[in-house]
Amino acid sequence: MKNATICLAQKRIRPKLDDECLERYEKDLENLSSLIRANAVMSNEDVIELTRDSLCMDDRDRVYGILGILAKYSDEPLVSIDYSLKPKEIYKDFFINYFRLYRDLSFLKFCEMASRPSWVPDLQSLRDSSYPLESRSTRSTPGTLRVLEGDKISISGVHCGTIQISFSSVPFSSSATTIKESITTMLAEILGNISSQSEEAVYEKFIRALLPYELSITTSMTELKTFLKSWQEDVPSNEQIVSSPEGQVLNRIYRNIRGRSCHLTDDGSIILGPGTACNGDHIYVIPGCDIPLVLRRTDGIAYRIIGTCYHSEYVNREALLGKLPMGWEPSYEQGV
Repeated sequence: MKNATICLAQKRIRPKLDDECLERYEKDLENLSSLIRANAVMSNEDVIELTRDSLCMDDRDRVYGILGILAKYSDEPLVSIDYSLKPKEIYKDFFINYFRLYRDLSFLKFCEMASRPSWVPDLQSLRDSSYPLESRSTRSTPGTLRVLEGDKISISGVHCGTIQISFSSVPFSSSATTIKESITTMLAEILGNISSQSEEAVYEKFIRALLPYELSITTSMTELKTFLKSWQEDVPSNEQIVSSPEGQVLNRIYRNIRGRSCHLTDDGSIILGPGTACNGDHIYVIPGCDIPLVLRRTDGIAYRIIGTCYHSEYVNREALLGKLPMGWEPSYEQGV
């Protein structure tokens, strides 16, 4: 099976299928090939992410179906197969055991307004969730977790801000014109609410929120600012956008922002976060989870996970170690 899949993936001859089936075939083949080639560097959550677009007759197989692939990462199974359990119970046991083995809380990044308890990812809805954001907020710093009564957990974290102004999310299915209108509306409101910063600084913050980890390999900051300013003055038709140079930029922005929105925090930062986030929601960096989380206080000291966010001020352990002095940049050695 493995050899046959790899051979199919390497063949350049496409099967005779209609466009829709061919697209589905190529995506499934690519995912399966990636799973087969998964090496020791790939984490368990990466393996789960590769199954995002995979269909499943029984949602319990979202975990059971990949146990064989995950087995090489551990000498003991993460869960025992038991089809008498409900999917949510399986996901809960899977991720608790996962933490106990690795002290890793990365699974929390799959919690986008999951049904209660909110800390148990709803893998049944993974296919319809937003494109995953990337960050290195804790850089593999071990996490802490204690299971409490009433399906609650206790974890540690660093408070990194509060959402002051939230904006409507961009729908999962949007035309190029709708995306552009949403972006220009958000930018205009942000500019109107940040009077202490220059317009150029706000543009740069906004762009870094929309395209968080792509600036070094894509269009320059100057060109991106030019696009944004021109979009505020004119809204061309879909055809004009697709045929223009900024079409690729819009595609990259849409991949990141679909189902999400930009939000303004109490310290003037602009973050890219869940479309379901509201004013007053809190941003936390959680050791063991490399992407900051948006949490909503429910009662007393209890919180509910709303989803992940990208915060440009907390991408490299700044929340844990403090920010670097002005003009300093981090450097890395291989393996560190």
